[in-house]
Amino acid sequence: MFRTDNKNVYELTEKAQKLFEAGDFAGSLETINRAISILPRNVDLHDFKSDILFHSGDFEETIKELEFIETLDPGDASHYSMESLCYLQMGDDEKALDLADKAIKVDKDYEFSYYNRARALNNLGRTEDAISAYKLSLEKNPSDPDGHRDLAELYLDAGNYKMAERELKLSLRFRKNDKITNDLMVELKLATGGAFEFTKALLDAFKNTADTDYLVRITDFLLDNGDMDNAEKIAKDFYNSALDNLDMASNLAKVYYIEQKYDMGNRIFKEYIKRNNNIEANEEYIKMLVTTAQYDLALSIIEENARKYPEEETFIFYKFYALSEKGEHADALLPIKTLYDKQPDSVQYGINYAIELSHNGVKDEPVDILNRISKLDKGPEIERAYYTVYGNLGLYDKAVEYLGRAVEMDDDIEEICDILNPAIEDSITKNYHEKIIQLLNTLPDKEENIIHALYAIEKACILSAVNRTEEATKILEGIDSKEDVCMIINQYMDFENSRISEFLEDYFNKHCNNLN
Repeated sequence: MFRTDNKNVYELTEKAQKLFEAGDFAGSLETINRAISILPRNVDLHDFKSDILFHSGDFEETIKELEFIETLDPGDASHYSMESLCYLQMGDDEKALDLADKAIKVDKDYEFSYYNRARALNNLGRTEDAISAYKLSLEKNPSDPDGHRDLAELYLDAGNYKMAERELKLSLRFRKNDKITNDLMVELKLATGGAFEFTKALLDAFKNTADTDYLVRITDFLLDNGDMDNAEKIAKDFYNSALDNLDMASNLAKVYYIEQKYDMGNRIFKEYIKRNNNIEANEEYIKMLVTTAQYDLALSIIEENARKYPEEETFIFYKFYALSEKGEHADALLPIKTLYDKQPDSVQYGINYAIELSHNGVKDEPVDILNRISKLDKGPEIERAYYTVYGNLGLYDKAVEYLGRAVEMDDDIEEICDILNPAIEDSITKNYHEKIIQLLNTLPDKEENIIHALYAIEKACILSAVNRTEEATKILEGIDSKEDVCMIINQYMDFENSRISEFLEDYFNKHCNNLN
């Protein structure tokens, strides 16, 4: 392997190789450094060291090592290409592009440089240049699954579905089990095909990856389209074909719960737990029971597991969670306080303890806890917790201020809806909905038009709940993209408030069912 007859170096290198293959990068690095101390200018040893550093994620040190190698062995395209890859990993796409170009200039036949160049151009947003670069990269290496996948994603983003499908099929030909590629094929079929093609793509993705999430998505798709009979049938088939798979047990139980067949859903979990009585299975069952408001049964299973696993904090947390969801906030306080006292720097425990204190009417301590926790972590969950605490204390001006901060910190439409939808329902119940309307009117526009449309739809939901249906309808009709309105209502507008639900259903039936 190495250009040396030195026995000690050979033995050290063999040892370093075995450690590397075992994933012990620190041990491998220490061993190869000992070999380098014997032959400090051996290029092969330094090459191996750069590989160890790269795989350990230390890209800055990898670059330093490669730069040293270039003083020993200048003009090697593989070294420039590896540097380019390091800069890609570090997010410095300009340097990555420069080094990929340098590698190509040195050796036009070194194929990996072309892929690095295409990636850098893609990351820099130079889409047309990136497409050309990927094509050139694939000319050099036609069987590269990453190149075909990345090119397919560019075509998909551009709406060129025919070319996207071609590249995805090529990528899957060379590597079937890549989850990203399978996800893209599913996304493509959702955009271009009917129900059959979409579900077939999900089934194919499962066959390629063995990821049961695709089977769950088939069931969810049928449920979302109101096809309860087929959802139940196919979930049964999935479950019976994999009786020891928790995802498939949970999937079938979920269908039964949606159909309000609670005994049947519970039976599935009980049968599964008889065969696989472990923490994970009990946690999933407890979560499902709490979600379906079967609180007493959930609490009995929590107590049983807490006795069985006395050191497991998970069941203490679920006891708090079930009691809080049940509305027994005085009883919920002790378990979450126990967890918080043990781990006062836990953001999760701190947030939940502060909220539970506010449910119990405690005024100052919840805010003090959040003030301390906010120094440890920044994110929409902290702002959302402030909103909940101030709302529980009846300080609605402060609550809405923090609600706005939480929304502004998030760009994902689903997560924004998870913040706004329950806040809207709470504001209607507690009569501070006008403050939410003012917030929606003043939230800064984001670049995505769909988020702007979402704010308008949320405002319409509030107006519909307070019998201002005509105003609500005008707001929806004033949104430019009817497709966006229908998509948002269908996918993200989930309310328990009957007036809002009826308003949205009526609008959807009149304006969306026949939309092409």
